[in-house]
This record gives sequence, structure tokens and C-alpha cells, in this order.
Amino acid sequence: VYKEPRALVGQNYTITEMSDPNACCGFGGVTMQTENFHFAQAAGKPKAAMIAKTGAQIVTAECSACRMQINNSMNEANVDVVFKNPIELIAEALRK
Repeated sequence: VYKEPRALVGQNYTITEMSDPNACCGFGGVTMQTENFHFAQAAGKPKAAMIAKTGAQIVTAECSACRMQINNSMNEANVDVVFKNPIELIAEALRK
């Protein structure tokens, strides 16, 4: 599911795509977050850089693992962006 959430979110927010939006965030499961965390960090750095380059104030994805990994990568890179699930954005728009 790719187009539908973007269509809904795009009704109330401006969507700015990263240079490679389908690049893995680097979470890669529990093993990547424990004994192979250095691999997760290495994969997360370029994702955080792509997010920073957009100039966006909010980044969104459905995956909770991506949320955890992207938040961590952005914190390490000092990127000041808020992560929200698309459902959160849609709910906020409905409240307005």
C-alpha cells in the first residue's frame, strides 16, 4: 500500500519525497538492534540525511520498527523532525 496513504495525507499536508524513499531505514529486526546494531546505525545515517535534506518538519511511515529506527537515526544526526504515523496525520486533519 503506497498510493492510498499518500493521497489521504496529501489532502492536508504537502508531501516532499526523499531522494530514495524506498531505501531501508536499517532496523532489520531484533538482531540488527542488538548484536549487529552497528549495521543498523550505518544504514540509518543515510536515511536521516535524506530526511534532513527535504527540509520537512514531519516524517511519516506506517511501520513501527521504522519509527524507532528513524527516530534514533535522526537523534544521532541532530535532525529536528517529528515522526508521525500516517494515521496520526489523518486524525489530526479530521480534527481541524
